[in-house]
Amino acid sequence: MSPRSSLQQNEVEKAHHHHDPPLPKPVQRKPGGWRSMPYILGNESFERLASIGLVANFTVFLMTVFHMNQVSASNVINIWYGINNFLPLIGAFISDAYVGKFWVIAFSSFATLLGMVTMTLIVALPKLHPPSCARQQALLNQCEGATTRQFGFLVLALGFLSVGTGGIRPCSLPFGLDQFDPTTDEGSIFSGMAQTLVAAYKKRNLQVEKAMLYDPPMTKGTYQFQKLPLTNRFRYLNKAAIILDGETNPDGSRVSCWNLASIQQVEEVKCLIKVIPILVSGVICYTALVQQWTFTVSQALKMDRHLGPHFQIPAGSIGVISMIIIGIWLPIYDRILVPSL
Repeated sequence: MSPRSSLQQNEVEKAHHHHDPPLPKPVQRKPGGWRSMPYILGNESFERLASIGLVANFTVFLMTVFHMNQVSASNVINIWYGINNFLPLIGAFISDAYVGKFWVIAFSSFATLLGMVTMTLIVALPKLHPPSCARQQALLNQCEGATTRQFGFLVLALGFLSVGTGGIRPCSLPFGLDQFDPTTDEGSIFSGMAQTLVAAYKKRNLQVEKAMLYDPPMTKGTYQFQKLPLTNRFRYLNKAAIILDGETNPDGSRVSCWNLASIQQVEEVKCLIKVIPILVSGVICYTALVQQWTFTVSQALKMDRHLGPHFQIPAGSIGVISMIIIGIWLPIYDRILVPSL
């Protein structure tokens, strides 16, 4: 056989054999290990002190220093607390899809610092909060309220704290886990969820039954994760994995993550959808818990909180009672009630 014929035969054999794309080598980096833990845990602790720790006495501050009524103070706290619980979703998406955990944590830590400095200045400088009011005037609702400028500085401080919360909460603890993982991240479930939903919407008119679905090998670092099998639940989302002409490169990789999702991404989105009922069921419980930092504190301001002649329970510490009860009840529930069911 001539060399030319042998070369043509080899080309034909290569064309008829399909090989999976080679697994990319993970990017190695030197993890920080336990040496970085004090910084990460300290940063997490200070963020919780700046956000959750502020809520305990914030109702007292708004009603006694800014002279707000009970309803207005509760609205400010509930809106701010709601934003604090929503922004971590945005922070996680920005971290995973664009800049990474480190830069999100660095920017958010600086924002938290600005928020605490601004809040301290509001308390320290008389021009940044309303003038003090006598007790008799407060009972008659004759205290001077905050000006637009003073309230603007308060919103600015709360805005800085919300930005810090939105970046630190979703990234700080996972960043600590990265200090023991020698591989870098390769996307996340948040960005993958958005890509899957967009791809499924673009292919909403296609049929899944006779289509070829995109199922690449797992390549997350040096560790091999078990693939999730394709299911028929929420079959609409399976359309995101349909391969169309021009959506894959010659090596089997995707041209665009927003046009084609893998089966693994589709099934991860389905897992998130399945836990939505659990999330919704916690709304009622959490609604009751939030009231402890608003109406319960305002009620405590009007109560006799003295325990003896020399000790008085601070109004902002009333919510600690529920935390103590939960700490006592959880072991009973976990060790006694659950095993007996």
